[in-house]
This record gives sequence, structure tokens and C-alpha cells, in this order.
Amino acid sequence: MDKSKYNMSEYDCSIIKKNMTEALSISQKLSVVFEDIEDYESYDSVQRVIKCCYNVMSSIINIDELIKMDSYYPQRVNLSRIIEDIVSACRSKLRHCGVKILCDCSENIIAMTDADRFVSALMNLIINSVQNTERGNGEVKIKVIVLGENISVSVSDNGYGLDRDEITECIESDEACGLKVVSEFCKAAGTKLFTDVSADGGLLVSFRLPAASEGEIILKSPKAFISTGSLSAVSIYLSKIEDSVID
Repeated sequence: MDKSKYNMSEYDCSIIKKNMTEALSISQKLSVVFEDIEDYESYDSVQRVIKCCYNVMSSIINIDELIKMDSYYPQRVNLSRIIEDIVSACRSKLRHCGVKILCDCSENIIAMTDADRFVSALMNLIINSVQNTERGNGEVKIKVIVLGENISVSVSDNGYGLDRDEITECIESDEACGLKVVSEFCKAAGTKLFTDVSADGGLLVSFRLPAASEGEIILKSPKAFISTGSLSAVSIYLSKIEDSVID
């Protein structure tokens, strides 16, 4: 993939994130101070600065992700625990959006994948679904099934859906959009991206990952922890939703 078309390098992304992180840290401290002294005008101003910082970071996160695909490094990953953390964060931060986040995933499903790249791919699918469902009646469902030596991961919704041409345009475009990131993730993982109409008439997107074999690095525990804090990739992705809660 030609990354030069984004006019940004991993170093550029790193510098932007570093400065935005510092600005966020200072703003969050000021926010507490202004709230304590009941200076709500200043508090509101600082909250707008915080929102602007998230807007900047969310605008480059997919570019940064596409650049990092070349460093895809698969390892034993506990998908069940990672997805549980993601779903919990989504339900908390999207609680005012009128969209239900549902999950169907058994415990201790272990896959071979790059945890950070997987998180970005899954978050893009969740964000796309939330943005394309009706508020107050929207449902987004994450489903994980073990199919022999493979694990199927799907995200479906009851939203407006996309036709084949729109999906192809997203994947083949030069823009760092969500489906582009998921498509590149699938290429890096040696799998394919599947799209279909969901049971509720919305969009269903799925891909498969190799299951970790029982004898594979038995003594090495699978990675199960991801950050969902205020500066995590999960929170930055969720800030793309207008009504999301920014802590």
C-alpha cells in the first residue's frame, strides 16, 4: 500500500498525538479546577478544547493505523476478554446515543492476531454501524464463533446498510475510512473481508482469524488486556460519535 498518498508519516502522527495528549492532560486538570470553584463558563470552554483535541486525534487515527499495518505482529490473543472490555467501554461512552451494543461471544476464545490492529479494525466496524443506525432504535451486534481452526468475527446492525458499489468504493478509495482499515487488516492477517445484508436489513461485516492451537506457546499467556482509558484508541474512536461521553 502506498502510504505517501496520506502525506503523513508514522513520525508525524506520533508528534501530533504527543502534543494533543499533553493538551488533553492540561485541559482535564483545568476542567477539575474550574468545576471545583464553580466557574462553569471556564469549565465549558475547557470542555470545548478537550473535544477539539479528540477531534484532531480521531481525524488521524486511521491514517496512523494504515501506516502501522506493515508491522502486523500476530500473537496469542484472548479475543473474549478484549471484546468484553471494548463492549463495556462502548456501552458506557455511548449511553446517550440511543444505540444498543449487543455481544455474543463465549469465554476464552484464543486467536492468533495482532491485538492492537484487531482493536482498531473492530472499533471501525462498531463506529460505522453506530453512525448508520437510527438513534433510539439502533442495535449493533458483535458475534464471535469458533469454526474449527478458525474464528469468525462479525459486526452487524439494523441500520441503513450499504450496497456493493458503496462498499467497494470505500475499500478502494484513497481515504483512510473505516472499511479501508478493516480491509487492510484482513490482508495483513491473511484473511478476507465479507459483507452482506444483516438479518435486520442493515450491514453485516465479518472476517475470520486463525484459532491458536493448544500446543502453540503453551507457557506464554495470551494477551488479554487493552487500554480503554481516556487516551486509548478505543476512546479516540468513540469520540467520533457526536453524542459520546468524553471523560
